[in-house]
Amino acid sequence: MTGGAAVTSSPQPDGGGRASAPQAALQVALQVALGLALTALAVAWVLAASGPPPPRPADAPAGEFAALRAWADVEAMSRAAHPLGSAEHARVRQHVVARLRQLGADAGLQVEVQEVPLPQGDKRRAARNVLARLPGRDGGPALMLSAHYDGWGESPAAADDSAAVAALLEVLRALLAGAAAGAPPPAHDVLFVITDGEESAFEGAQGFLRHRWAADVGAVLNFDARGVRGPVLMYETGPDSAWLVRALGQAPRPRASSLFPALYAVLPQSTDFTFFRRAGLPGLNFAFIEGYGHYHTPSDDLAHLDPASLQHEGELALALTRRLADLDLAAARRPGDAVYFDLAGRSVVQWPRAWVIPLALVVLALAAAVVALALRRGRLAAGGLLRGFVLFPAVAVGAAVLATAAGWIYAASAPLLPHSRQPAGLELFGLALLAAVTLAVVAAVGWLARRTPAAELAVGAWGWWGLALVVLSVALPGASYLALVPLAAAAVALALRLPATGAAAPRLALRLAALLVALLPAALLLAPPAAALWQALGPRASGLVALLEVAALTLPAPFFTAFPATRPATGSDADSPERSGRRS
Repeated sequence: MTGGAAVTSSPQPDGGGRASAPQAALQVALQVALGLALTALAVAWVLAASGPPPPRPADAPAGEFAALRAWADVEAMSRAAHPLGSAEHARVRQHVVARLRQLGADAGLQVEVQEVPLPQGDKRRAARNVLARLPGRDGGPALMLSAHYDGWGESPAAADDSAAVAALLEVLRALLAGAAAGAPPPAHDVLFVITDGEESAFEGAQGFLRHRWAADVGAVLNFDARGVRGPVLMYETGPDSAWLVRALGQAPRPRASSLFPALYAVLPQSTDFTFFRRAGLPGLNFAFIEGYGHYHTPSDDLAHLDPASLQHEGELALALTRRLADLDLAAARRPGDAVYFDLAGRSVVQWPRAWVIPLALVVLALAAAVVALALRRGRLAAGGLLRGFVLFPAVAVGAAVLATAAGWIYAASAPLLPHSRQPAGLELFGLALLAAVTLAVVAAVGWLARRTPAAELAVGAWGWWGLALVVLSVALPGASYLALVPLAAAAVALALRLPATGAAAPRLALRLAALLVALLPAALLLAPPAAALWQALGPRASGLVALLEVAALTLPAPFFTAFPATRPATGSDADSPERSGRRS
């Protein structure tokens, strides 16, 4: 420095002009607020678009599924608790048998009741499956639709599983109505297997596998519930079911993720489908899970059941039945499983599981190349990236620990909903938790950004996304897409931000494009499973949801504000004129 005094100025981000320190701080605050608002809007849109459809009225066209037409059957079956062996249980079974015989009287529907002896020494009466077979035009393997009619304890079981039984009855009615209107009947037989004993020891499912019809099954669609509302999720598959996932992608509002079977496989949970899968049958397992606090309680009743969930269940069942019952199921079955996810219930994206490792290597190479180019052009500094990588675990784990404590306090102090295990105000607590974690992260990054630009801290944290991609690809390939696609999108977004010169309008357009490219895939892929996790576990998931939120925010965060201006790739961060704002 020569004899003159030091001149202070703000950095020149993205080639822009100078601004005073207060103006620069205000600009950054507004940009961060806008970025967070866009993030919140994207997540809200994804979750709203992923919900169930509105229920169709009872006077809907005869060939369509109508939840309010099926509602009468739900009401008839859920008047009171009906555990296995009770008088009410026998009445529900008689209702199902009568409805099947009424619907199929003129269609050659075969209806029978299969008695399944309970384990020796059990004093209850035998479990009894209700079975129906709708003949198709040709021979070949049959499509099986399954649900259970017994209830748990004192629960009226409106959702679990009277809704599914009513949906299958309405599917049968719609199939027969279509045939009566001149549509061709299914090419292959359709089996309606209404099992018993699911809530005790799965006696009905195991007993059906010994029935003579079991040998004819080519694929299974099973419907259950672990809540009283929300979209119907496909959360478990049988062996070699990638071809069934492709068929699901053409159904209305498909909600599916290969994350769900990967997690479900390590949980100590079972349904009837567990035994069908173990028997080697390809298939898909469905359930709606929101309102988990009503599950297996007296409040699993008609008043709490959402007819929109019944509509979604029935639409999926009818569309898949019409498609799969016309396929040669033996010829359609192909070996291999897939990685897949839905796009806000609009379609399903999938690729063979064998592609997981090659795709991971491509994305890791892409991310590394773009970051290296940013370093070479002086748009990022190695020291800042390293600090972001080292500090991210402290921020993420700290947020998760505080969120876990908040969830524990809330669960211990909040009153329960009547006749439910769910704390009151769960949704409001979830929103408050997300807002608190966001503010805490912004405050932490703001403090850290006094020395290192926030963009470098966030991009440095992407290293953990790369590690997550490696671990998931090897240990949990069905979940690998959760790291692969967002990291690939973030790398592309970073490439869009590398140019530092040019007119203001193109620079602004590139900044907005980069933000959207990083933001939308993260919202599409991460928000739905996080919401499902919250709905399934409630406040017990507070820490994990907070950890996911912090990790997800690192993807669009580098594009909330302007990047540091282009600078030499060498030299220390502290001595960089563009970083310190000094010149001599």
